[in-house]
Amino acid sequence: MITVYTTDVSAKLLHLPERDNLIVTAVVGFSNLIWLPLMGVLSDRIGRKPILIVCTVLAITTAYPAMLWVSGAAFSVQAGWRWTLWLSQLSTLRTIPPWSSTLTEIVPESVRAVGFQPGL
Repeated sequence: MITVYTTDVSAKLLHLPERDNLIVTAVVGFSNLIWLPLMGVLSDRIGRKPILIVCTVLAITTAYPAMLWVSGAAFSVQAGWRWTLWLSQLSTLRTIPPWSSTLTEIVPESVRAVGFQPGL
């Protein structure tokens, strides 16, 4: 959602040129490629709960101010890059490595695979 929403806002509301929007999306994808394994290792070392709490609090407290900053300032490509990268990194850091493991651990072992069996 972050990658699609931020690029849509950047294009339609902030008038970021299509080429620059594509570059921002590619940089976000590359950034995620780097952050995903690092956060997986970090969540294994310090635990999932601290990462989920810190990244969620950061996302809640900075998403709206970041959007106000971008929409209120004289918009530039650099602002779009920073905004998109920040929200994307928070989403990636919080969601993918620690959350997917946490969801798996919440479900009892005896029924974990039931959702993947067709016809049940």
